[in-house]
Amino acid sequence: MRDHNESRPQAAIPEAAKSFGGDNPDSTDLATLSARADHALLLTRTIRGGKVRRRILLSLDAAERAADRVERAGYPRPTITLVRLLPVGHVDLTELRAGDDR
Repeated sequence: MRDHNESRPQAAIPEAAKSFGGDNPDSTDLATLSARADHALLLTRTIRGGKVRRRILLSLDAAERAADRVERAGYPRPTITLVRLLPVGHVDLTELRAGDDR
């Protein structure tokens, strides 16, 4: 049996998904990836007191609408991250952040 801390090979993600962000018209690739059953989108934002709030959404439209609502409320826009869902409810953060090419 495999140790859950052992590194796992990551699936290749198209460059368009890596560069997804505000003025990138190629968000269709991210929408295609997030529509797969084993992927979802994670919204992350920091609130008062340094607490981090995370929310998993299954569609790109829902993630963008949620980010827009947070921004309209006067808070910084949340980070949208593509995640790969693992069995037993674990989430593998692929560290693919919207507009962040790290």
